[in-house]
Amino acid sequence: LACVARDISIGGALIAVSEKIGAVGTLLTLKLRVKVGAAEHVLALNCKIRSVNASRPAEDEKPTVLHGLSFEDVTSQDTLVISALLYQNLISAQEAEG
Repeated sequence: LACVARDISIGGALIAVSEKIGAVGTLLTLKLRVKVGAAEHVLALNCKIRSVNASRPAEDEKPTVLHGLSFEDVTSQDTLVISALLYQNLISAQEAEG
């Protein structure tokens, strides 16, 4: 099922999905394709659902279900990729501010 990662951190992510994918406590695997610099990485992260909430869409948006996830048993390689992605996003945000 396709989703949009609205927020990501070292410990988890907030994803938006068209329908509920599980209850709080459900285990799942989140597959992400991320680009860090010129390198593309595919991550398969074991997760646990920590929260489930309906979004409040704008008039022109479809409603989605927000799922708060915590990452479980993340490998050191995946931690490095996530850290690099977060750093890259931080630098991009600072450059955009001027």
